[in-house]
Amino acid sequence: MSCEAILALPDDLIDRVVFYKRNELRVDPLCCEVNSRGIIFFAHQEDMLWRAVVARLERLPGFMGEWRAEISEPPRSHLELVAYERVDPPMIEGETIGD
Repeated sequence: MSCEAILALPDDLIDRVVFYKRNELRVDPLCCEVNSRGIIFFAHQEDMLWRAVVARLERLPGFMGEWRAEISEPPRSHLELVAYERVDPPMIEGETIGD
């Protein structure tokens, strides 16, 4: 899924946001996974809407403000950073505790 889909997600449907670097020959671009009720949406730093996606995600309550510094330093070949995780994910309709 793409940046457009992430931008359209309401805050209450975003369960988790993970940023990571992909190890590539020339550069290590940043990528992002947004989890929403079992569906994973992907965004890539080279996407035209990357900045809009990042700005939108950074407005989530409890989002890690210093995520960019954490993932950039020190340089590593592979790093994943959970920048947001819903404390109490909403229950899926029909779900009961203990299932």
